Amino acid sequence: MSPAEKKITVEECLVLDAFQFTRQGFLSPDQAGTFTWRVGETIVAQVWWRFEDDIVYLPLIWRGDIVDTKHHGLEVTRVPGSTYGGQQVRFVCAGCLKSVRKLYLPPYPTVFLCGSCHSLTYRSSQKRQSVDEKVNFRLPKLFKEFNRPGIRRARRVRAMERIEEIREEMDREMAKMRKPRPPAKPAAQAGLISWPEWTELQPAPFDALLAGEPPAPPPPKRPRGRPREKRPYHRHEPLVHGERTGDTQAYCVKCRDFREMENVTLITFSNGRPALSGRCPVCGCRLARVVKGKTQPQGH
Repeated sequence: MSPAEKKITVEECLVLDAFQFTRQGFLSPDQAGTFTWRVGETIVAQVWWRFEDDIVYLPLIWRGDIVDTKHHGLEVTRVPGSTYGGQQVRFVCAGCLKSVRKLYLPPYPTVFLCGSCHSLTYRSSQKRQSVDEKVNFRLPKLFKEFNRPGIRRARRVRAMERIEEIREEMDREMAKMRKPRPPAKPAAQAGLISWPEWTELQPAPFDALLAGEPPAPPPPKRPRGRPREKRPYHRHEPLVHGERTGDTQAYCVKCRDFREMENVTLITFSNGRPALSGRCPVCGCRLARVVKGKTQPQGH
């Protein structure tokens, strides 16, 4: 991408935050005032606004040498919040009609829209990652990915290729330096380590990668099916229930007691055994009880 086609970053735009407007009480009925953007103590832009009928009107925007008076109103909507019964205030983007928290105004004269409609990006995404950042942040993740048990071979090979790329890039950088460069102040404050220290702390996995040794096999998985030896089961609470007093009573697993079945019918299980089937009058659970003969219960 050429410099002319470089995307505009969020840091270059003027931002309107619905949360900030709500917190400062700007979105109360019949409110008006000014909103100012500052860089340090310098005022870089200012907007005159008026809130009426859930619409934030922007009659005038001042930004250095540019004075814009052709801005449309920003519609305000309310969506359910994270707390029970709460609501959150959001702006409605005029481009995609989606409810968003922030609206952006790029440097060139235009209107406030969401980041997707303006095709914005972040400054950090356009910055190329330095070698020290790759060594301190990306390389440990690649080692962890390579040594993770059960990982597919394709992903392990891809992780090894990326480790080799970082190693070659670091070797080129170290070849350019005549003497070891001390770590930067932010890295020292964050407790980060440089490439020589990392290779000293992690010699085993990196030497294994360079030598082409296979990684340690994953632990064996438990075979399918039931285990040969049954583990002892200890009931924490004793099961207390009454006794069955009739032929049409069956044990309910939800009530944990014998219940008189409703709508009793005679059925046959898949193994050929006859049984009585019905419903629990308390919880409605299906009940069944095996009987000896294929006779209809009395009274049904």
